[in-house]
Amino acid sequence: MSGAPRLESSLEIAAVAPAPWPLRADGYALVLRQPSGRGVRCAMFVDYAASPVGPYRELLMIDRTIAIAGRRFPTISSIYVSTQESVDNGRRNWGIP
Repeated sequence: MSGAPRLESSLEIAAVAPAPWPLRADGYALVLRQPSGRGVRCAMFVDYAASPVGPYRELLMIDRTIAIAGRRFPTISSIYVSTQESVDNGRRNWGIP
């Protein structure tokens, strides 16, 4: 039984686009109150027409909070993008898994 061929990491081939990024985009946000009544959930859909890595689309889920200095702040729990260049540079620039 032979395994799949090993592919070169996309981090080695994608163009490097250091932060900060000037962006041009349209977007939508859907905000829902959680059934418990404590806090909200948000889904954001963004269509980037121009970025240093070219056009791409993004889906963000904001449904958790983190504690900082005794206060709670919303945080992104999941993020999905439509191009490998955005994935690779998000990892490089901001440590996004």
